[in-house]
Amino acid sequence: MDMSKPEVNHCYVTGVSLIGSDAVPVISQTTDFLRPRGLVSQLTHSSANKKAWSHRAYEAWVRGYGVPQEAAVALQGDPEYVMRETWRHFGGVKGKAIANLLGSNGRRAVALALLGADVTVVDISAENRRYALELAEAADVSLEYIVADVSAWNASSHAGNFDYVFLEYGILHYFVDLSLLTQRIVQILKPGGRLILHEFHPIVKKCDPDRDGDRFYLRGDYFGSEVEEKPAPYKGEFSAAEIADFPLGKITYWQLGEVVTAVCDCGLVMKSLSETPHAQHTTLPGTYTLVAEKPQ
Repeated sequence: MDMSKPEVNHCYVTGVSLIGSDAVPVISQTTDFLRPRGLVSQLTHSSANKKAWSHRAYEAWVRGYGVPQEAAVALQGDPEYVMRETWRHFGGVKGKAIANLLGSNGRRAVALALLGADVTVVDISAENRRYALELAEAADVSLEYIVADVSAWNASSHAGNFDYVFLEYGILHYFVDLSLLTQRIVQILKPGGRLILHEFHPIVKKCDPDRDGDRFYLRGDYFGSEVEEKPAPYKGEFSAAEIADFPLGKITYWQLGEVVTAVCDCGLVMKSLSETPHAQHTTLPGTYTLVAEKPQ
């Protein structure tokens, strides 16, 4: 294996100049040196992430979306709007069983329930569950909400139950071994069932805009497998003083090729992979949507 790291000062992605730091290598040909693997390593990460996502999460959702009663009114008005990025990948959800893994505060789960689906959420945070169930009650729908680490979840009672498994926004970086997630997805999907994954694009997670916003600096190594420690992303709802004592979760970013390989390796059949421009910086990809199905 070539262990060299070529020194690059300028590279281009979708027509945007990515400027590396002076004399600092920004491209690596190597992977998998820093990211641990296996269930034991995953449980260590999950323990940190449970603490991070259990700290003032309910309060954050109230600050961001309003109390559940207020948020429910907005969802009832137009549930399809909440699902706008992925709605076309669902072949209709009325009467369908959907697993929303790492479903957080339940906004999309409640939207799907309002559209007629039978929704089960699996998430690591009891604070998220509290907000989601209060939101569902206010919207006059029901949810099954399981507080569990997906990688260690005993899903035997849900094996083969779901028409769709749905994951959206900031999910994969909580896993140090994607097979622990994809194996669970295969286990709970019905034959012919569909995975819909809508995620932040790994390119944009490694880029920062300059002051004018027309060029982007490459931050770190796209091929790197380092583990980063960060507070839960809802920290933006709090002041700098308030987040000073927030516990840190553990995340690691995956290359798009690694994601596709993990999905294919578990036996799912890829149906589509689409990329969407960043909302503010349209020359960079912002998100991607991967659709795959379990063979009949």
